[in-house]
Amino acid sequence: MIRRVRLAALIFLLLPVLLRSETLLLRHPSYSKGKVAFSYLGDVWIANEDGSAVQRLTDHKARDIYPRFSPDGKWIAFSSNRAGNYDVFVIPVEGGKPE
Repeated sequence: MIRRVRLAALIFLLLPVLLRSETLLLRHPSYSKGKVAFSYLGDVWIANEDGSAVQRLTDHKARDIYPRFSPDGKWIAFSSNRAGNYDVFVIPVEGGKPE
């Protein structure tokens, strides 16, 4: 009983710290025209350079990694193992279906 009370008190004290924690392990960033594309948790995301307007571009059980902007900044190319091996896909910066 005392262990449960101590555990509950510890969780209660740590909960605010855990809820304020920042996202870690944003990987493979690419920058173009005030936007940053990156991979996180196996999907491709995009955000403004100040960290606002974060948007998930891909949502697939496969691993989507290494996003890179096209030279004109309108497309993002990335690698994905959707077909069992890694292939290159492209997706518009605004989102949509990868090709």
